[in-house]
Amino acid sequence: MIIDKYEAAGNDFLIITSMERYITLSKESIVRLCDRRKGIGADGVIIMEKSSTCDFKMRFYNNDGSGGMFCGNGGRAIVDMANRLNLPLKEENGNRYKFEAPDGIHFGSVWNTKERMSNVRISLNDVKDIQTIDILENEDIESTGYIIDTGCPHLVLFTTKELSSLDVYNLGREWRYDQRFAPNGINVDFVSIETPEKIRIRTYERGVEYETPSCGTGVVASAIATHLKLKNGNCQRNYFIETSSDNFITYLRADENNFDNIELTGPTNYVFRVELPEYQIF
Repeated sequence: MIIDKYEAAGNDFLIITSMERYITLSKESIVRLCDRRKGIGADGVIIMEKSSTCDFKMRFYNNDGSGGMFCGNGGRAIVDMANRLNLPLKEENGNRYKFEAPDGIHFGSVWNTKERMSNVRISLNDVKDIQTIDILENEDIESTGYIIDTGCPHLVLFTTKELSSLDVYNLGREWRYDQRFAPNGINVDFVSIETPEKIRIRTYERGVEYETPSCGTGVVASAIATHLKLKNGNCQRNYFIETSSDNFITYLRADENNFDNIELTGPTNYVFRVELPEYQIF
């Protein structure tokens, strides 16, 4: 079976393309494939498969075998993979791929491809029902956090100290396992506002269980939280987001506390292809 490895702004993924048959991976298989010593190594596994209504369907699993959520960087990687495979586009979607994911329908487009590198833009679903949470006194973070679902749930916290010196692993782990988010937990984003349109973020990801170089859905959640915190009102705006590994652009349109026309743009890197016998996968 052929497996393609991608790196998308620091997140790495194994993509299995299976357009002719449905495949089932056990939790043990996913963990083994993602193991960086005994397997290929990755933050997650993505399966590209046939869709009856879209150009393809995306299934995503974290490297602990958990699934059922969307992954922004993984979504950008699979769009680039579809483009490299010359997967046909449905005429009505123009030059964008339309694909299914656990949280609904997304669109994606690729440009500026040079050898292994590309820029990829994907759409995210509308965001509403944003909640705030009071933070107990902590010298590292502000007193209000934002709970935002951008395909998977995020807790966005604004820092009161230099972001680079923040203990993201321990602080993130504390909030990820907070009883208020049980039993599934939550991703935790720490944000520093540089200018009204530029932020820096660091993210602790559940399922991966450590700080990842970037998180696509966390980038979008952090842009939305920044918009609300700065009271930027009803408008259309780009936010520039710097992560530990790369830079992103998030476009959104705000109407009260509802956000739509959301797009995430960032880099992808096609790393390599490997072929393994199926007994090593299943």
